[in-house]
Amino acid sequence: MYVVIRAFRDTTDNDRLYCVGDVYPARGKASKKRIEELLNGTNRNGKVYIRVETEPADDNTIPVDNSGDNTDPEEDQ
Repeated sequence: MYVVIRAFRDTTDNDRLYCVGDVYPARGKASKKRIEELLNGTNRNGKVYIRVETEPADDNTIPVDNSGDNTDPEEDQ
C-alpha cells in the first residue's frame, strides 16, 4: 500500500486528485512503472508523490509526512 505525501492530479487516472494522506491507487491497480515514477520522482515534474505505507500505529492512525508541498496540486504524467 502507498500513501500520498504531495498532492497531485494523476493524468493517468482521468485527472483524479490525490491529497496528502490518501491511499494510492484509490481504486484498481497502478502499473509498476507508474508506482516507480511516483515513488522515485522519475516523472514529468521530478518530484516524489507517494511512499510505501508502514504498519499503522496501535491507535489506528496513519503517519503522514507533511513536509511536502500540498497547497497546489500539480498535474503529473
